[in-house]
Amino acid sequence: LSLKECYEKEIQRSKHLFEEVSLVANQEIPEGSYILFVDMTHPGFMKRPEVEALDSDRLAKVYEAETGSPDTTQDFQSANIRYCFGFAPEDVRFKTVKPFFESLPEDLSHCVGIILSGSEAYIKDETNEARIEMTKNVFAFVRFAKQQQIPLFGICFGSQLLGSVCNASVDWIYEDEHVHDRGESGLVLLYKTEAGKEKGSPLEHLPDAFYVHANHQQEIKKDHMPEELVVLASSQTSQVQIVRLKDSEMILAIQNHIECGDTRADIIDDVLGREIRSENLFQGHSSKARRVLCPHFLRSVGVYARGQNKHKK
Repeated sequence: LSLKECYEKEIQRSKHLFEEVSLVANQEIPEGSYILFVDMTHPGFMKRPEVEALDSDRLAKVYEAETGSPDTTQDFQSANIRYCFGFAPEDVRFKTVKPFFESLPEDLSHCVGIILSGSEAYIKDETNEARIEMTKNVFAFVRFAKQQQIPLFGICFGSQLLGSVCNASVDWIYEDEHVHDRGESGLVLLYKTEAGKEKGSPLEHLPDAFYVHANHQQEIKKDHMPEELVVLASSQTSQVQIVRLKDSEMILAIQNHIECGDTRADIIDDVLGREIRSENLFQGHSSKARRVLCPHFLRSVGVYARGQNKHKK
């Protein structure tokens, strides 16, 4: 297939996936409640000058595949996560807060789930004052949400932050600062742990090995994990790729980017100057984890929401 045909195929695949996940969102998230997306990116990959300078038609197709709309002026990060979790643009059950620019909410009485984004920030060795302040504020916010037992879903940096709230240790994947590439990037094959293979695991309906898109240099260290966290999946590079709270659906943390589709991965390869592309790109691999984990989180949110409503009555 040509690149254009690959992009069109990915757009159709993402539309079908949105329809699947949307059915779950509509069933599980009651009116009057909402999921909060904490967007910790600034400015975010899609706002890089090299990306915005790409061919406009190609960029519009990336937006359509990743957000459901070819409008390249929209807030990509929020629209992308909203689309992945099955919410239409006008759906008030999905809200976004940007802690770099606004205060985090103090009243979470109607919030039934929280999604934490990736970020350009680092948990360890960060020197940018704005990023340090942002991380401190979100850390306190998440610790409060955890005390309220609100379901939490962390992606990449969000995963590391959740681990930190649970007293896990976060460090560089490769500690030698002279290593040219200290992290893990591209389409990565994850392997379920024994815990990930158990019946009832969030990964139950995924194969024992599955692909996800990755782009990170730090990770939760398995040797310094608290007992309350359980590792569900690892890779050859990183031992802690997916974790959950032990005996609970309250915390699910994904080191990788299940929200990233193959069209975005393709332009990332271009921007980063990668000449060798993964042969697994545009094969439908990267959508498998999203198809399972997004509905899983929505169902855990639904359980929490119903419990809250029963408590209020």
